[in-house]
Amino acid sequence: MRGLLLLLGLRLLAADLIQVQVISRAGAHKWHFPSKQWRQESAALLPAGFVGMEELGQVLKARYIGLAASMPLANVSDIYQFGDALIRTMAREQTVQSADAITYGVWSPVGRAVRGAPLTGGHQAVPVFTISPAMDYLLSAYRACPMVDFVVDTFMNGSDYQKKENATLGIRTQLGTLLNMSSELIMMPQLYDRVVLATLYGDMPSAGEILPALSPEQMVALEDMANFVEHGKFSPTETGILCGGPLLSEIFGRMEAMIGESPYRRVPFLGYIGTHSTLNCLLSILNASDPAVAPKIHPYGSSLIFELHKEGDDYYLNTLFLSGGSMDFRPVHLGTNPDGPCGNRNMLCPLEEAQAILKERLTPSLVDWCDACGSYFMPACNQALQIKMSSALNMTSPVPKGDKKGRGRRLNPVGAAFIGLFAGILLAVLVAVFGPKVGQIWANRRDGGAYHPRGEEMDGGGGGIEA
Repeated sequence: MRGLLLLLGLRLLAADLIQVQVISRAGAHKWHFPSKQWRQESAALLPAGFVGMEELGQVLKARYIGLAASMPLANVSDIYQFGDALIRTMAREQTVQSADAITYGVWSPVGRAVRGAPLTGGHQAVPVFTISPAMDYLLSAYRACPMVDFVVDTFMNGSDYQKKENATLGIRTQLGTLLNMSSELIMMPQLYDRVVLATLYGDMPSAGEILPALSPEQMVALEDMANFVEHGKFSPTETGILCGGPLLSEIFGRMEAMIGESPYRRVPFLGYIGTHSTLNCLLSILNASDPAVAPKIHPYGSSLIFELHKEGDDYYLNTLFLSGGSMDFRPVHLGTNPDGPCGNRNMLCPLEEAQAILKERLTPSLVDWCDACGSYFMPACNQALQIKMSSALNMTSPVPKGDKKGRGRRLNPVGAAFIGLFAGILLAVLVAVFGPKVGQIWANRRDGGAYHPRGEEMDGGGGGIEA
């Protein structure tokens, strides 16, 4: 085994590392889940969370950044230069703060001049970009796509879920009472997170309150139920495509930019910071056979890493998983053939083969994602709806030569049908919204009253002002 690992190491050293993309779960933060919801909301990082994410940055730096790195990233030094990196996060306090902490670890304070201008305190400022969750279909797709909720509901109504629910009723009731939280099976990841944050990171529910300690058996049972729920929500391939397909397409698009086959700007280091759901969406798409990299509750700071290597005129992909708090870069198998380049981790995976394996799981465009989600009325799909409408609104098509009635163009049936459907939906919405008000105006005027926009009847109407 040692000889095989040495062979892989020599192969990696022979190829130039030209790009690294890191997708990370945010660091440990204050616990904040709205009641009866399984999605984490915005919350500040805990002090230990800052430390953990800075240490993640230092681990990445030791492997990739600078002359002292074990596998230096080409043309990127420990002195940050504009264009070296693109860091994108969800619009959540914990993700933005995690991005700052990671970049602080990767491009640590140098205390010397950069381009002739001394940095304040030696700190290197690395830009971090974010976007509203409602518009973010890369990192927040699991929140914005209604079909994800449908898949989760399907899982909750399935036989496996029902069996697990019946088998764990006793321990769930016990834990819910002990922790003063919901005992529903779907909420077990939240209970697990609550316990981990309190026991490992000191985040108590409120000042002076102490969370009851769980026995080892209770903790094992809680973790098992939490991982069952997370794996069930994100293991179906369709879930991964819906919530991870756009991000994986972005990742491959950035690789293609590095080899000159994409309009994207060339960026050697890219970081994406989201929640554990963001990470699980990608792990679901990869469908790796290794249980260690399957969708489940991974520690804070866990990361999926894509390395792009160049050897001669050929490009290769190396996919790794780094569990939070660990320095062990674990290989991720992309292929189902254990003897093939993408299944045997003693060889790098040719980029074209990796793309072929994952081709059906990508979501190449925003229009494709909106189609898959089944709705163009999501905020993130406004632009896609405009594209779809502009295509459909090209309603005229050439009239056959034998048709003397036209003037050279005729109505496109597909465009007409789309516009008819859209107009019908719009009319239904308008009737639903304004219909009652119109009816009230007509009734008031019929009875001699004047309509007031706040729903008040005045000037001798039928009953005065209604509170």
